[in-house]
Amino acid sequence: QSESVPADGVGRRGMSAFALDGAISAIVGDFSMVTLLNSAPYLNSLKHPVSASDQKLHAQIVKAAAVIQQVLGNRGRYYVAPKERASAPLPDWVFKTTGSKPDSLPLLKALLEKQDDLN
Repeated sequence: QSESVPADGVGRRGMSAFALDGAISAIVGDFSMVTLLNSAPYLNSLKHPVSASDQKLHAQIVKAAAVIQQVLGNRGRYYVAPKERASAPLPDWVFKTTGSKPDSLPLLKALLEKQDDLN
């Protein structure tokens, strides 16, 4: 479970892991767009946008994050993994306990098969 929540500064919740085929597994869950925007180095140009297009995209991301928080806020808080994982085990509430497969699992499997066909 700890591999599914890297210490990258991105908040996650409702994580579920599914074995697809042999050594392939999928981890499905929610992530916080705001923490992604603030912690991903490849999004630095959006953190402090200069160009008009970056400013527009930044505004759209923040607006979408606010809407998602309002609509899906009942799913609980996001968990951000600490940098020092040895002293901080993952709390149980980060992961779903229902065991039901998400509707997107067949789509994910089809995408993986398509990728194998292209290789």
